[in-house]
Amino acid sequence: MRVALLAGTYCKGMGYLENMLPKYLARLGVETHIVATDLPPYYWLRDFPETYGNFVSQSHPGTVENPDGYTLHIVGHKKIAGYARMVGVGDKLSSIRPDIVQASVCIGWIALDAALYKGAIGYKLFTGNHYHASVFPLATQPAPWWSSQRLHCMLTRTLPGRLVGLVTEKCYAIAPDCADVAIRFSHGNGGADERHYSVWKSTAEAGTFDLCVVLHGLGPGSRWAARCAVGDPVEISRCRALPIALDRSAKAHLFFGDETSIASAEALIRALPPEAAVLACFEVASMDHRWPEPEVARPEKVRWMDRAGRPGSALVSWLARQSLPSANSTTAYVTGEAWLCAMVHAHLVRDRGFRAGAVRAMPYWKTRPRSP
Repeated sequence: MRVALLAGTYCKGMGYLENMLPKYLARLGVETHIVATDLPPYYWLRDFPETYGNFVSQSHPGTVENPDGYTLHIVGHKKIAGYARMVGVGDKLSSIRPDIVQASVCIGWIALDAALYKGAIGYKLFTGNHYHASVFPLATQPAPWWSSQRLHCMLTRTLPGRLVGLVTEKCYAIAPDCADVAIRFSHGNGGADERHYSVWKSTAEAGTFDLCVVLHGLGPGSRWAARCAVGDPVEISRCRALPIALDRSAKAHLFFGDETSIASAEALIRALPPEAAVLACFEVASMDHRWPEPEVARPEKVRWMDRAGRPGSALVSWLARQSLPSANSTTAYVTGEAWLCAMVHAHLVRDRGFRAGAVRAMPYWKTRPRSP
């Protein structure tokens, strides 16, 4: 099997995907090629000369090397519509004749060129997405379809993404929210009224399920929930981005988050066997927002914190005073506001000895300053 990986940049001696993936594919006996432009990583940053300019090495078009068992091909680039496009990538792929091409992106010139040459060369195309919702404003701040942001997204992401998607075997996203961004804004229509909610309870026999929606009045989902009535039509589909999965090999389970975390955490707690050790703590705007004990699966295991200051501050302060189960046999599930997730994750890994993989975090939303 012959595999070609397409990357916008390449830097020697780093631990990036374009360094490590070809290295370990080669170790598995796969003939691996990586084709990259002569641009250095982070070349688009305004302060690149001061930050990375003296750190990363400059590659030269026409370079062919063999680091770590694979073949590196450097091609030139040109700017089209403000974005870098590989020069001669079609000829390069024709000379390599790969069985599989993996592009690190699902939009842009690299993905479009990979899709363009697929038919003539005959390889299978795979793509990827590394854009988290936290760095993609439209994922958390929807805009009407006629807004400049939405129209720009449609022209530069949705339309090219759909074209690439027609000939793509699979798009690999590095996280569930990255999958969501790829689906909604690269391969889907990104409708502003689409919202994702965790199922709190479900009854297969009756064909019903319960959702819990936090009413904050800041978005279409909150406004819909506040005014919806019996008989209103709703289109429902299963989210194609996987939620946080329950780690059934763990002996103890910790659940941390805010108001938006409770329903999904409760669903996971109900799925645990009775003997499983559980501890949960949720940071809420006020103690009036606590759930009634009859609605909670294990009320004696749930703690409530009054939010004070920035999201996550009160929760981390409480965590620092707690004696937690052994980090070697415990999995933590952290959801809710993005900064809260980051603070709790950092505390558990840095201060409490948890492995990064044992802390399963998924931001649901992000605090943004309100317009005056």
